[in-house]
Amino acid sequence: MRGYTRDSIMKSPKRMLGIILLVAVAIFTYTTFNRPVEKGPQGRHHGGGKLDESVIRSHKHHRNRERDYEIIPPFEMPVDDTPDDKDDNSTMAYTTVHPTTAPEIDRDRCRPHHNVAFIKVHRSGSSTVQNIFLRYAYDHDLVVGLPRMPESPWVGCRSVIKSSDVMELAEGVKWNIFAHHSTYNRSNFDHFMHEDTRFVGILRKPINRLRSVFYALRLEQYFPGLEGKENDTGLMKYLRDPAHWDNKFSHPATCFEHDACVQDCMAKDLGLPPGELDGEAIDTFIHNLGKDFTLLLILEHLNHSLVLLKRRMCWQMEDILYWVSAEDDMTNYEEKEHFTEKMVSKYKRSSRIDYHLYEHFNASLWRQISLEGRDFLEEVYEFERILRIVNERCQEDDGNFKIVEATEYNKEIYITWSLCTKLRFNRLAWDENIRGMQEIHYGKVESKKSFGNRWPVDVKGRNITV
Repeated sequence: MRGYTRDSIMKSPKRMLGIILLVAVAIFTYTTFNRPVEKGPQGRHHGGGKLDESVIRSHKHHRNRERDYEIIPPFEMPVDDTPDDKDDNSTMAYTTVHPTTAPEIDRDRCRPHHNVAFIKVHRSGSSTVQNIFLRYAYDHDLVVGLPRMPESPWVGCRSVIKSSDVMELAEGVKWNIFAHHSTYNRSNFDHFMHEDTRFVGILRKPINRLRSVFYALRLEQYFPGLEGKENDTGLMKYLRDPAHWDNKFSHPATCFEHDACVQDCMAKDLGLPPGELDGEAIDTFIHNLGKDFTLLLILEHLNHSLVLLKRRMCWQMEDILYWVSAEDDMTNYEEKEHFTEKMVSKYKRSSRIDYHLYEHFNASLWRQISLEGRDFLEEVYEFERILRIVNERCQEDDGNFKIVEATEYNKEIYITWSLCTKLRFNRLAWDENIRGMQEIHYGKVESKKSFGNRWPVDVKGRNITV
């Protein structure tokens, strides 16, 4: 066999080309059959670019973004192992998968969904999320369902919305967005909104919601004899014996009676039928909500919920930004009192439907997240990074704007004075601005003349340019 020296090989183009081809084939074969599990972009989230392995665990090799991982929720997932006991109120089958769960969406080709009804749930972070929907409507020139009375936080009375309760619009104009208080009743929205309207709500751990409403509305005033003393608040007295105090609760019967509420309040906002309900009726109520609602956000996991909302609606990262004020940080859940296990257990019995509701849709949220793909948590980390940048920049308020660079999860975001102002808008500011624009574009003909050339204003009455 003829030998080849290094020099003879280098001087023969054919031999050199053959060697190059062999090396190329070897590299292609190795990379094709030994491809590692695909990982998301690194270095943009907490921890210097490493995923939290307690949350995502790689199990087996798959290609691309198939399910080669497991997302572990921060709680034990309930299972449907309850015996068939009609006297037991905890018969909810938590394994229900709703039709809207994890739809197959090509995010490069999907179209933003503009018709959404957000059902506000009292003291559950709903005002923060309300800003997201009203800002989205304003930025995209959408029609918003507003109350006839300009300063009212409610539209309609309890679960009834009549034409006389809403802002008058030209004939045939329907709402794209609804984000005010109204007890959920599907027939209302079928009348005022488009057929493809998607429903979104929000829930909060019931004991946290109770604490919030007690302090916000001074609920002890509605319980004769409950007034707290030094080192013993009305809330602590209530939790020692909820069954006793529930019978003493006295609140004026008004259209807004759900504002001050202690028992199953979230379920009532979401249309819970009146009267005593057995376990089967509770299960049916929750199951029907699951069919009607595209998503129920969970306040304790707000950022995860909003990223899932973004994907469900095919929105942009900028659309789900929100303002985190120093006084009301949505991520701060430090208790002002120490609730004993006995207190919490008693309140669970008092508001058993709210606890069923919360546990079911909290588990549902994490089931849906587990179906989203490995890049979901990457997107949450990216959202939280951008959220910090935007909030820090808006707090500086020096008149200069900053650009958040585009990534695979978001387009460029321009942090301007206008964006910062809109993030801080409260409901009254939004109502005034949106009402003004709708008077011009969608109001009845006779009302347009009186409105004149009115520009949107911020909370301080200054004109803003969007």
